[in-house]
Amino acid sequence: MSSFKIFHNPRCSKSRQALQILQENNCDYEIFLYLDMELNTHLIEDILKKLDLSPRELLRKGELDYKDNDLREY
Repeated sequence: MSSFKIFHNPRCSKSRQALQILQENNCDYEIFLYLDMELNTHLIEDILKKLDLSPRELLRKGELDYKDNDLREY
């Protein structure tokens, strides 16, 4: 079993940096290309619990979809 799981987007600079840190430190990791997989409710809930975050805290506020769908909190 891998020590780390990385939900990776190869086009994302922060994701690439995180992967590089794992590689440079010879960490045992498993890569999940989340854009190519179906994320189910159980998996998302598990991730949120481990990160101690709410779903809203995962939203990327600088993204066009966030702005176009007016996802601001009121």
